[in-house]
Parts: sequence; structure tokens; C-alpha cells
Amino acid sequence: MTETTNLELKKPEKTNFVSIGDFNLNSDKIDKLGAPEFDDSGVVDGITDFTTYLSTLVSGSSIFNFFRNLKAGFQYVLHVGQLVNNTVTNNDNLPASASAVYKLQQSLNTTNSNLADLDSAVTSISNDLTTNLADLDSAVTSISNDLTTNIKPVTSRIANFVTDGTDYDTLSQPGWYYIYSTAHAPASNLGRVLVRVESIYVNGNWYTTQKAVELYSAGAIQPKVYERWITNINGTFSWTSWIQTV
Repeated sequence: MTETTNLELKKPEKTNFVSIGDFNLNSDKIDKLGAPEFDDSGVVDGITDFTTYLSTLVSGSSIFNFFRNLKAGFQYVLHVGQLVNNTVTNNDNLPASASAVYKLQQSLNTTNSNLADLDSAVTSISNDLTTNLADLDSAVTSISNDLTTNIKPVTSRIANFVTDGTDYDTLSQPGWYYIYSTAHAPASNLGRVLVRVESIYVNGNWYTTQKAVELYSAGAIQPKVYERWITNINGTFSWTSWIQTV
């Protein structure tokens, strides 16, 4: 009695008696092919990736080995149901679908393009600021120079502060003076006085005049104004008496 190679069915020779037991055993083995039982642990020595799994798909393989190897090899096969949109998960171990990767790449391209435009805009603004700041600096310098040039003649027309108590008779240089003094003052008990000294050319002669404006007069509706001038009598120069003109 011999056995077949794959299912190990009892195979009688010409001189063997046919046993009902052997016949039943063969029948049971064939029946199992309808619902084969195999090692479904999913672990098979030698199957470590999809390539090694494909090498087991050879002709003549036992159906039991085929299903055993099939389950072991499936762990290296990517199924459609496993594909996920990696844009909505932070699990790096999950495979990404081509659609998700494409959308991500398109988003990155758009972002890079926007960043390039932003860089260009920032560069343009920086250049404009550099140019405008240079123009502003030039304008400020020009204004500063103008003020320096033009303020000088203006200051000559602004009252000069002189030491309180200065004698009015000493104020002969043309200009404005701001003074508080009683020495040769236009009147007694005066407050601060603004004095205008002028040189006037009349009939071939220069005359110096003083006009004093009392800046504050107690009970007065308007400031009092006094005036006097220098006379030349026999070569002697002297101030006339003050005359209140207002």
C-alpha cells in the first residue's frame, strides 16, 4: 500500500486488498478540501516581506501551505481600506493615499509661491523705505539748513533778555529788549517792559529812539507806551524825557 504525494491518500497496489477503513480515510481527507484547516497564525518562517511571499506562490504547492502562506503574506500587502488621508491624522505609521499626497504637494507649492511673492513684496517695501528714508533725511537736512540760515535774522528781531536793573540809557544798540528796571525808566512801578531801539535817518542825520511798552499795567485796559530819543546839543548826546504816547 502506497500513499499519494500531496494528500497522502492510501493507494493500493494490485496485490493489496481494498480496506473499507482506507477508503473512508481517503474520503475524509478529500472532504476536508471543502473547508481546509491550516496554520492561521500569520507567521511563516521565510516570509518577511511581500517579495519573499511571492516566491512561495509556485506550482505544486499544497493547498494547506497556500492558505497558510497567504495569511502570512497579507500583512505585507497594502489594502485600499488601509489608505488614509494623512492630512487628517498625525499617525506617521499610517500609509498615505496618492490623493492626499498630491493635495499636500499642491498646498506646499501654493505656500511656496505665496512666500516667494511675500519675499518680493517685503524686498520692494524695504527698497522703498530705504529710498524714502534717504529722501526724508535729505529733506530734514535741507529744512535744518534753511532754519539755521533763516532763524538768524529772525533772532535779531526777537527781544534780547538783559539783566534786570540795567539802565535804560545804556540801551542804544538797535533791537528789542525785555527788561525789568527802574534806572531811567519811563515811569515808576513798571512791570516787565519791552523796549524797541531804532536808528532813524532824518535829513542827513541818524537818530536813536526808544519805544517802551509796559507788558502789564495793573487796572489798565491796554498797555502803556512810552517814547524818547537821543538829542545832540553842542556835541553832547543825551536822552530826552519819556513821553507817554498811549
